[in-house]
Amino acid sequence: MSKIISKYVEVLVFRRNKNLIEYLILQRGTKEKIYPNIWQVITGKIKKNENAIQTAIRELKEETFLKPISLWKINYINSFYDEKNDEINLNPMFAVEIDFDSKIKISNEHQKYIWCVFNKCQKLLVWRGQKEAIKIFHKLLQRKNQKEIYLTKIDIA
Repeated sequence: MSKIISKYVEVLVFRRNKNLIEYLILQRGTKEKIYPNIWQVITGKIKKNENAIQTAIRELKEETFLKPISLWKINYINSFYDEKNDEINLNPMFAVEIDFDSKIKISNEHQKYIWCVFNKCQKLLVWRGQKEAIKIFHKLLQRKNQKEIYLTKIDIA
């Protein structure tokens, strides 16, 4: 029987410039063994003594050297099946807002990054779950009221 596990997190990074919302998308390196050259959001493995929120913040720093202004839990779980280990993976999704002028330094895992608007993200991203998470989050950011019902802001102080 397949095991159901949760050992990864995924993090949408965004910034605002007046009414414009841009998302950070990273391109994996050419020499990466798994999924070289694909565009993705920040993705990372939960360490043994870490919870998912701690992992999201650590991965943001490790992959981009960015500091979050705020962090949200998105009410969406990305999932995939790992046939090698016969595991069904459930990945919590988070969103992190950063200052518009923040400087990025990407890790060796990635070769490029791009800030893009929602529609371009949908074209660049490979994974359906990441596309869906950005779609859900983007719609919620557009709402004037009831946003808090669907998004949980997490205290990171």
